Amino acid sequence: MNLLTISIFNLNMKKVFVLFLSIVFFLNCTSSNNLSSISDLSGTYKGDISVYINNQYHSTLYNHSISFTKVASSNEYLLEGSLLIANTCSIDNNLLSIQETTSASTTHFQVVEFANGNFREEQLEIEFYQNQVNPVTSEIGVSGKWIGTLTKVN
Repeated sequence: MNLLTISIFNLNMKKVFVLFLSIVFFLNCTSSNNLSSISDLSGTYKGDISVYINNQYHSTLYNHSISFTKVASSNEYLLEGSLLIANTCSIDNNLLSIQETTSASTTHFQVVEFANGNFREEQLEIEFYQNQVNPVTSEIGVSGKWIGTLTKVN
């Protein structure tokens, strides 16, 4: 083989290698061990939820249901049974979120809520938070937290 043939062969091998890496990268990006589609997350999830007030265990809500209904083609969902005043959330890449929001307000306090969750196969791990905040000092007077793992029932 002459030098030109070896150079062309090496160049072609580099192209094949780059193409191979591109295909592997594409396949890794499009496959997932989680649910196959965001639309699969609509439905009702049921399970036990631990309730904390001011970081002290208060009680357990047994067999509590939270339902999700997808809104149009966005990543927004309507919530039923969420334990918060907020009735919508966003779900992106199997992660639920409710951004920190003032859901109610008086001259004496504001209700600030936020939440996060993680969908794994047929389960949802949630953490919902609700704080009563003094609007003048920004101090939290009362805090509520709900933590649980729920299983999809339909």
